[in-house]
Amino acid sequence: YALVGTSKGLSIVDITNPDHPAEIMFVPGPDNLWREIKVKDDYAYVGTEGGGGLQIVYLGTLPNKSGITYKNWTGMGLGTIHTLHIDGNFVYMYGTNIAQRAGVIADITDRYNPVYAGTYENKQSLYVHDGFVRNDTLYACHTFGGFCTLVDCKDKKNLKIFGSVETPGKFTHNCWLSENSKTLFT
Repeated sequence: YALVGTSKGLSIVDITNPDHPAEIMFVPGPDNLWREIKVKDDYAYVGTEGGGGLQIVYLGTLPNKSGITYKNWTGMGLGTIHTLHIDGNFVYMYGTNIAQRAGVIADITDRYNPVYAGTYENKQSLYVHDGFVRNDTLYACHTFGGFCTLVDCKDKKNLKIFGSVETPGKFTHNCWLSENSKTLFT
């Protein structure tokens, strides 16, 4: 299946036969040109700058569309999300309408019912455009600040900054960590 973000929502497409893709279901969402989707087990997590919080879509009954359910989580007043990342049982949301547009963390141990876990804010450059998390370390991309902050996320309620690194061109849009965790690409 392909999960395709559209300006009006999430399109779930059967691509078993790539010559004849078929939309199985359309999950409506706020009208917006930006939509990011991440998957954990049988659940898709969808963020958009159009509002509505974090949309959670249960996909476990595919190809039977009658069992697909969805809802929005707006804990802590969450409305808009620019990007998101999943690591373990946590979803990290960036560029949100809360936490001074930095990061919001939710526990998704219960995949369909997130629970607020913590917030990341940085006084140097509050906006976090994107991020990557591995082994309780957050690499937060401060696009307009031009740097990436390394954050200890073991205690989600009490995040600690390890340090930061300025990136070439001073425009830290996004990042990804190599498999061996020795190189951060941005």
